[in-house]
Amino acid sequence: IAGGLKLVRALQGPLGQVPLLPTSGIALGAVSAYLAAPNVCAIGVSTQILSPDAVSRRDWALITDLARKWTAVAHEHCPSSNNKNDADGRMLR
Repeated sequence: IAGGLKLVRALQGPLGQVPLLPTSGIALGAVSAYLAAPNVCAIGVSTQILSPDAVSRRDWALITDLARKWTAVAHEHCPSSNNKNDADGRMLR
C-alpha cells in the first residue's frame, strides 16, 4: 500500500478513531470515495483547482469553475456545509 484510498482504508482498522485529511493527487472523480470513508473528515486540494498554468494565464473563470465543481461534490457528502450562496456562488452571511 503506497497511499491513496487504499492507505486510507487500511488505516481505518487500526486507527479508525483518528480523523484523516488526505491531500495531494486526489482526482475530482475520487472525492466521493474519499469522503465516504468513515475515517476521512475532509480532503485537501490545491493544484487540482489552482493549476500553475491557469494561474499564470490568469484564467480566473477556469479556476472559479473548478472551485465550484469541487465544492458541489463535497457538498453532496457534507450537507451541513451547504451554506446559502448568491447567484454567483458567493457565500451569504
